[in-house]
Amino acid sequence: MSDKLKIMNALDEKEIETLSTTQVNLLKAVASKETQFTSTSTMNDYRLGIPRNVSKNKNTLMIGFLKEGLQRLSWFQVPWQRERYPA
Repeated sequence: MSDKLKIMNALDEKEIETLSTTQVNLLKAVASKETQFTSTSTMNDYRLGIPRNVSKNKNTLMIGFLKEGLQRLSWFQVPWQRERYPA
């Protein structure tokens, strides 16, 4: 499975619908293994907007992924942890 599909499969359809175009484009750049998101060529190739947009979108997406990850982790606690730390 390609990296692009892995990222898109990791997101629920509802989550994708709430993302802006530049956020989706940033995810495409990440999936394509780009590392210099604010370079002129990357910003033009993936239509990422201005450097401030890239920074804002990286932060927004990271916070969203962290929240989702924490919610998923609560399902995988061992029974004794659930008693001490309910989700």
